[in-house]
Amino acid sequence: PTNISTTPLGGLTYNLHVPCTDNKWTAATLKTCGGTGTLVYDHAYEDGYCTACGVAEDGSNLCGDRVVWNFDEETGVLTLTGIGSTYNYELGDIKLESYVFLAIKDQVKEIVVGEGITILGKHIFYQMPIEKVTLPNSLTHIDTRALGGGGKLTEVVIPSQLANLGFNCLVGSGATDIYMLGGVPANISTTPLGGLTYKLHIPCTDDSWTE
Repeated sequence: PTNISTTPLGGLTYNLHVPCTDNKWTAATLKTCGGTGTLVYDHAYEDGYCTACGVAEDGSNLCGDRVVWNFDEETGVLTLTGIGSTYNYELGDIKLESYVFLAIKDQVKEIVVGEGITILGKHIFYQMPIEKVTLPNSLTHIDTRALGGGGKLTEVVIPSQLANLGFNCLVGSGATDIYMLGGVPANISTTPLGGLTYKLHIPCTDDSWTE
């Protein structure tokens, strides 16, 4: 609602049901409503998949709380759609069955990250032999080694809204041309481009980047 008065749901313990594609309700908004509330994203399943967001009824194609993945075996394209952040993985996790991409990670040639996704979590695509990646304007954070280790990426276009470059986020990716569409990200962790020999392409009017 445009106007939420003081604690309209105060004193209640409740589930707040919203459509699975909603991106307006957050934990902070829920807190404003008062009481003890839990956000529940409702799905409309048909033949095992949500007709609105595409999530499988058993959750097997989730790579984030609200991020769905699909892999095309013929083209080698891994596509992510949804809202918010992907999952984080520790370095050792990508060899375990709990890593959602374990069965396909060596077959992925291209990654397309859809609009609405804001964070690529730690090691989410680490050591995938990707040759191309498409990042959305909504992306604000590339976390630790998220795009690193594959060795076959030649260029990366970093969207203008990106505010955080995580530790070694592109290390070992193979990228030689990196295009920064915005200014210097507000937060640059330790050596996000460590180990790379690259050209950093910036707009001709940019005055934020220096040697």
